[in-house]
Parts: sequence; C-alpha cells; structure tokens
Amino acid sequence: MALNDILPYTSPDGNHGRIMTFGLDTSASFLRGEPVILDAGGNVIISGADPDFTTEGSALLGIAMVGAQQYSDALGTGTISDSVNEPIPVCMYDHQTEFFTRNMFTGSAVTTFAVTNIGDEGNVELVGSAWGFGDDQAANFIVTGLLDANGQDAIRNGTTVVGCRFRLRT
Repeated sequence: MALNDILPYTSPDGNHGRIMTFGLDTSASFLRGEPVILDAGGNVIISGADPDFTTEGSALLGIAMVGAQQYSDALGTGTISDSVNEPIPVCMYDHQTEFFTRNMFTGSAVTTFAVTNIGDEGNVELVGSAWGFGDDQAANFIVTGLLDANGQDAIRNGTTVVGCRFRLRT
C-alpha cells in the first residue's frame, strides 16, 4: 500500500468533496489515500483489493484522509487499539466529488497511462501495492479530466498526461 495513492481533487473554487468521520476499528490498517469501507460495527477498515459497487453508499465508502497508524500516532496513543472509535475523516464517494490518481492500470499491470480520454470508464482497484484507476473491474467511475505532472489540465496545457480525475458514474 502506498501513501496518497488516491486523493480528492480540489477544484479551482476550493471544493474538495464531502468529508465525514467514522470510528476506527481495532484491526484497521490503511494509509491516507486508500479506499475504505465500514465493518459490521460501523468502523472504518481498508477496502478489499477489487471493490465492486454500483450505487452510492454501497460497499465502497470513500478515501481515507488520514491513515490508521498515523492517526493513533498523532494522538500519542502509540497503538491503534487505543484509538478505537476515534473519528477518522473520509472523503465520501458521491456523484459530485472528484478524485485524482497517478496510478493507471490496464488489467493487472501498472502502466504509464491506461486511460486516454475524458469519459473513459473504470474502477478503483489495487494492483500490486498501489491503489489507482483501472479497467479490470466493473465500470463504476468515469474520467473527468487528464492531469499533467503539476496536477493541471494536460489537454488545455498541451503537456504530458500522468494521471486522471474521476468520479462516480451517474
């Protein structure tokens, strides 16, 4: 797993998506920027490798805005078990919130860039140790922008594409 694999995209008007907080599970092990779900007790845990969902609010919850271990370290507790039910901020998947990633996948291979067009569809998935946007699972997301190395619009700037913005399909 890698820190900051997927993050909310902050629009020019400052909107970065809807943030909600959920309790931390004792078995939680995730980093900032990784997809999370809720366990049976309503606490945040990391998602499975190939999350599949078709409607807002189902299996996949959103992206962790802080990692489980980093959060418990920041509290000075030293262990996750001491931080159970502490509020973990999650940027929620919904139809308005855009996310960005530099990790693009084709099948089970990490590629330089797999998505070529705005409007391409794919899903959030784990390949190796990286979370990103890929075409190997159900198409629940749609590409809304192509980004250059500075996180700017690569099409408008005529620069090399190194990542994408995406959101839930409607």
